[in-house]
Amino acid sequence: MNIHPDWWQDAATSLIQFCTGYMIYDAAVQFIADRWQHGVGLVLSTVDWLFLGHHLATSMYMTSARLIQAGHMSAMILMFFGEITAPIMNVLRITNILTELEYSSRLLQIWRPRVEYLFALAYVFFRTVVGPFLAVHLTYDLLLTKEGRSNVPIGLSLVWLSMVWIVLLGSWPWIQRSIKILRGVSMAVL
Repeated sequence: MNIHPDWWQDAATSLIQFCTGYMIYDAAVQFIADRWQHGVGLVLSTVDWLFLGHHLATSMYMTSARLIQAGHMSAMILMFFGEITAPIMNVLRITNILTELEYSSRLLQIWRPRVEYLFALAYVFFRTVVGPFLAVHLTYDLLLTKEGRSNVPIGLSLVWLSMVWIVLLGSWPWIQRSIKILRGVSMAVL
């Protein structure tokens, strides 16, 4: 990172710290708020553990990139494209909560299926097209280029690449769910 101007280093560090904070916030909301059952406590499924692993892996990637002062661009690009569907997912989350609260409005009935479809479409695209493309590029860069091998120790490169590919493969349950949404949507709804 030291080959860039100070303002750029500060911006990159700030973005990585912000993304790490987001991972912590997102995990807390998903696990504490959504999975807490009154009188029972925290109840997690197998898929929830995959989701938690995703948050742990991304936080470790970003933190280690900051520590070695290299890999920050790959961390930011992966986080950007990995979380690009989060705003749509959050709107969907709000519409789901309103539906669960039996809040019924014509606007909610019109927009909820559209938001769900848009989220599914974006999620499938970014997790099956963009994500693998970035992972292949990163694999090539870290293992097969002189710059990649000199900036990031090979052991850490292997850890990062393992985490990247595991996160991609671990998103398969959500990809399948999104594909079902896409297949099940009536064109009349859209």
